[in-house]
Amino acid sequence: VNIMSIFLTIISGVAVFLLGQTVLKLFVEPWQVQRECIAKIAHHLLLYANVYANPGVGTDEANREASTETRKLASELIASCRRIPFYDALSKWGVFPRMESILEAQKNLIGLSNSTHSGDPLHNASRSDKIKELLDIKFGE
Repeated sequence: VNIMSIFLTIISGVAVFLLGQTVLKLFVEPWQVQRECIAKIAHHLLLYANVYANPGVGTDEANREASTETRKLASELIASCRRIPFYDALSKWGVFPRMESILEAQKNLIGLSNSTHSGDPLHNASRSDKIKELLDIKFGE
């Protein structure tokens, strides 16, 4: 065993570790954050379905809370894409949800946020269904 082979073994081990950490930090962790955000949106749509189905009927506090939380989730969804390098290209290959779907889901989330105090219940249901379709959210329907 010569010193050069030991040195090359150590260097290659460090290189593999660094490559793994780079992939983990740049792609895997942000992808997990995005999946968590989509899970929060699914939870939110189910939790506040009664508010969206009956705009303006609930208490002012409940309507305001649903509106604020919906807007926060719309913002988190966009931010989750921006954390992933080359998101647009990777989403076109099917690695992540397509950016067009994310933007459309965000638009519908903002629409729901604006429709908690007043709005059309059928339009809100349509928005909720569209969000679920775009983000591949499935309930036991």
